[in-house]
Amino acid sequence: MGRFLKRFQVVATYLAIVVLVTSASEEKEPSAKCWSSSKTWPHAKCFHSSVCSEHCKTTDNAISGECRFYFKKCICKFCD
Repeated sequence: MGRFLKRFQVVATYLAIVVLVTSASEEKEPSAKCWSSSKTWPHAKCFHSSVCSEHCKTTDNAISGECRFYFKKCICKFCD
């Protein structure tokens, strides 16, 4: 009986770890999918996030936008 309980505890621990790892990776994915580079940004660089945000809202139909990658690209946010 003791051997059965030890095996059961090992299996339960393994399943708990698998559930925790998969749930942690699922939380990070939506945030990455929400952001993408603006395909309509006309300039080579982006120097102020408010300008990029206004561009993303009007042209790309995004929620907001900001300058990223050392002020080189305009990134638009499409979901919350």
